[in-house]
Amino acid sequence: MRPGLALIVAGVAAWMPPAALTAAGPTTTITVRVYQSAGLTPALEQRALEGAAAALRPALVEVRWRICTGPNRSTACDRRPDPSELSLRIVPEGSPGWNASITLGTAFVAPRVGGVLATVYFGHVERLARETHTDVAVLLGRAAAHELGHLLMRTSAHPSCGLMRANWTQKELQRNRPPDWAFTGGDVVAMRHLSPGH
Repeated sequence: MRPGLALIVAGVAAWMPPAALTAAGPTTTITVRVYQSAGLTPALEQRALEGAAAALRPALVEVRWRICTGPNRSTACDRRPDPSELSLRIVPEGSPGWNASITLGTAFVAPRVGGVLATVYFGHVERLARETHTDVAVLLGRAAAHELGHLLMRTSAHPSCGLMRANWTQKELQRNRPPDWAFTGGDVVAMRHLSPGH
């Protein structure tokens, strides 16, 4: 494909809703190990993970969760992770000195190499959910999907719209418009080319 045409196609894809791309190819299945030390109940953890999976599904990504802590712990967690496996940590708080009011999570990503570890700070999510009268499981699932999105796209960059934008305002959370909580067409294209196994 000529470079100019590639740029045009990529530009168009950035504006397409993920649903328009679902016929573009098969779904990618990823395995994510989940480690949580935030004291979540199994029901809250399950609802949050279901929400994260639902956010990733329109982006042609199916998630197999491997629970590695708590009463439902998978024995597969005793084995060394496969190279394509990702890990999600749900911890109580961020590192000291971080701006707790705005940092819901982090993903450690090396440019063009990627990463395997995403972290969500449950205490920060819980406070924001309380302030905005948002379901904490919904917000936790969105935060997890956002951080896993960084790993799948191998970038720490943030677009200006959609689930991968950098800042989530209280007004946006209260308004709860579906496009604000979905991956964009451009995100989907990036995941198709860079997700584990590709």
